[in-house]
Amino acid sequence: AGLELALVGDGDHLATQLASDRGRLFAAVLRERAGSRSSLVARRAAAAAKRANVPLLVDDIVTFDDLEAALRLGARYVAGPVVETGLGARLVSAARAREQERDGGALGLRESEEEISQVRTAIAADPDARDLTRITLGWLEPLDEARREVERAERTEAQARSMMDVAERDLALMLESFASGNAQRAERLMHCEASFLEAKTLYAAARERANQARERARSVRAGFELRKEALRAALEARALRLSRDEAWADRFFSDAS
Repeated sequence: AGLELALVGDGDHLATQLASDRGRLFAAVLRERAGSRSSLVARRAAAAAKRANVPLLVDDIVTFDDLEAALRLGARYVAGPVVETGLGARLVSAARAREQERDGGALGLRESEEEISQVRTAIAADPDARDLTRITLGWLEPLDEARREVERAERTEAQARSMMDVAERDLALMLESFASGNAQRAERLMHCEASFLEAKTLYAAARERANQARERARSVRAGFELRKEALRAALEARALRLSRDEAWADRFFSDAS
């Protein structure tokens, strides 16, 4: 009583064992470094854990890159030298913040676009699944539009930030000059202050627009994930009809990872 089971192993072992009925598991413990293992193996294990509704624990987190990679796999728990230090909690928070920013950023959107292309290619190459490419029609356009919007907004945000930084430096120099007794520069000081306040307002507006674009991008990517699940369900139904094992449906997504 009180004991709970955990499945431990490398990516191939977890993916294979989770595909069978293992009973109720506390967690699936991935014993490979997130940053060095092949993405195909890692994603197969993570996908299997998700389907089995088993929390994923990624062990041997040695670097910050390992931590970010584990979060991208959807790990609920992490362990290893990095997170066992006094900075562990801060590093996890930083990695989560980076992942959230990436999720709504142009990079994450571009990765989803590439994944769509690779999934389509994998399905089109299999005669038993080729007709299911119709399910992916219309997937790419929303992601492309959201990425372009984010890129424009982030460029504007960066430009506004640069202008604010310049105005702030000019104001600081004028304040130093005024404090040194150059009272004749009072009018220039007021002009610098007005320029800085205007630049600050413009930056705040640009940052808000960029945040809104990233939030819309996150919604678009969430919709893409739902569509992916619908495609996976169709592939699994096809696998059942063709008497194929579950790995047949998985490989279309593994090949895209």
